[in-house]
Amino acid sequence: MESSKMKRIAIFPIIIFFTISFFTYCIKHEVLSPGRKIYKTRGDYNNLIFIRLSKDKKMVVQYPGPSGVYYINKDGDTILFTPTILHQDFLLDNKGISVNSVFIDITYEEFSKRESSLSQEEMLNMIVDDDPIIELYKTRKSAELLPELTVDKINELIDNDELDKYFEQLK
Repeated sequence: MESSKMKRIAIFPIIIFFTISFFTYCIKHEVLSPGRKIYKTRGDYNNLIFIRLSKDKKMVVQYPGPSGVYYINKDGDTILFTPTILHQDFLLDNKGISVNSVFIDITYEEFSKRESSLSQEEMLNMIVDDDPIIELYKTRKSAELLPELTVDKINELIDNDELDKYFEQLK
């Protein structure tokens, strides 16, 4: 019994080391995490907050809180979760966009400074475009952990019209 417990205790730091090493590699090499999405919109909504509506577009079903649109890096800088700009007007989602997402008339910066979220009614009244997404793609299951799926690789796929190699089209 003691031996089994000691083995588990000894294995734990090894698992932690490899987990941290994997995530460090992913961050350093800009590897996409599972389920990442890229998209195009009808207008320049890059700095606007998006919310998710019900299918009938009458109700807000998902929205961020003010503290959920940024993080503070190790240097103390506030980094907003605005999308990463890709080639040919594509954007890399950094917050969880979906087919039913719409943009509201408030920027990430303005929203991040609020003390509380907006009400459902306020959000519905602030919708800029009720069908803003032209194209939306999600990484295929088989591509999710490939180390070569970096921002540069995505731009290459876009430029060569080869998104279907790693992405499935949702819209």
